[in-house]
Amino acid sequence: VALNFFPENIRYHQLQELLQPLQNERIALNVEVTEYGMSEDLFDDVAQLREEHYLISVDDFGTGYSNLGTVKRLSPDFLKIDRSFVFDMEDESLRSSMIPEIVAIANAVRAEVIAEGVENEKQASRLKHMGVRYGQGYWFGRPAPLADFLLMLAAPPKIIPD
Repeated sequence: VALNFFPENIRYHQLQELLQPLQNERIALNVEVTEYGMSEDLFDDVAQLREEHYLISVDDFGTGYSNLGTVKRLSPDFLKIDRSFVFDMEDESLRSSMIPEIVAIANAVRAEVIAEGVENEKQASRLKHMGVRYGQGYWFGRPAPLADFLLMLAAPPKIIPD
């Protein structure tokens, strides 16, 4: 379960109090950090969250202020490619040509990549060939009531063809 926070709202003690009741062995909690306005205090708070076994993601990667040094210090489990990169794949724009570079950055910091905004099989397949193993978007599933979501979880996952 991923929870999205602005960096200024990530304070270890406040989040631990909020999230600790949600922790159990069946659910991994992922704290998503948007890459806008990262501060020095953020790194200590993220390190403490990691010690408590929370996963860490950098959300909307490629659109904000983070650089390789920042990403390395955060040591995220996931880099989430902003949907604008995926959308631009249809036109093969300069922005979409940066996706393999983002994958290389993720590999360098030992993070996985999640592509946001995947809306069709063609995008999913191209992303897979670029080394992106995970995606989210309407192609995988639309927002749904909890009962429908639980049924979807019981169904076999969508496999992206080679």
